[in-house]
Amino acid sequence: MGLSFQVKPAQTDGPPTSEEPGERVLGHALHKASEIAAVEPTAVILAADTLVWCRGHFLPKPVDRADAARMLHRLSGVEHQVWTGACLIKGGQVLAQRADCACVQFDILLDSEIEAYLKTTEWCDKAGAYGIQGWAASRTKLLTGWHGTVVGLASEAVSALFLEAGLSHGGETGTMLGQIRR
Repeated sequence: MGLSFQVKPAQTDGPPTSEEPGERVLGHALHKASEIAAVEPTAVILAADTLVWCRGHFLPKPVDRADAARMLHRLSGVEHQVWTGACLIKGGQVLAQRADCACVQFDILLDSEIEAYLKTTEWCDKAGAYGIQGWAASRTKLLTGWHGTVVGLASEAVSALFLEAGLSHGGETGTMLGQIRR
């Protein structure tokens, strides 16, 4: 996209702000962006957050291997939603924000497949314990939405944010700081 940026991780996602998936990922993205803006007040900051929503439950990053196994068993054979919220701020002011949803269908997973996968570290630090760009690529089908939404931030969403904020995709003066954590 022609963006020049630095990655500055936020310390936390912030507290849950809603039981509605779209609102929750927007709240987390805004929290992350605001945390970085406090340190970099003149920068344009892009922050994002991704959560899996399955059968009325949030599936954030697993806390351990057992939690990852529980999530994968819940996702096995099931259609679910992946939500990514993103916001663009400068000087603490929100320039643009959006929440995107993609629907994904998992194949039925055998216990042996889940156990083999959990012996890797790919499931770590991933909402729902999977990344569609890795092991799950051959075990899932994207039904609706952007592939990038499931990965963690779609380039289409970033373009739309910049357009809404009246910023060009490249050549912006100043510093662009990105904080993207699933």
